[in-house]
Amino acid sequence: YLLQEMSSRNRSNPLFGASSRDKARRTEVELAERENNAEIDALSDQVALLKSITQDLNRDVEEQNLFLEKMGSGFAGAGQVIGKTMTSLDTMSRSGGTRFAILIIFAIVGTFLLFWWFTSKEKTINDPSIP
Repeated sequence: YLLQEMSSRNRSNPLFGASSRDKARRTEVELAERENNAEIDALSDQVALLKSITQDLNRDVEEQNLFLEKMGSGFAGAGQVIGKTMTSLDTMSRSGGTRFAILIIFAIVGTFLLFWWFTSKEKTINDPSIP
């Protein structure tokens, strides 16, 4: 009975009665598996991080595309308004002749003078030593 029990122990425990070379080999295999599992975990963390970054980039690109579409429609509307204005100015210039040209020159000079006056006023407010 004792011999049967010992032989069953030898079969159930692979390290029992195994050579030291087999034990070392099994230990190396287990160590390599643990290292591989640790590297796989590190890689999965990096993949998750990259996935998160690409999802954020995708959201940013979609938001920027919407913004650009809105800007495009805004510029199209502004282009139409400028086109109508130019058509009206062309019609007025053809009917007014020289008088219209003088009026436009005065408007441009007046706008420039108002702009200069407002900017010089702002300097005076910010620095009272400037006359």
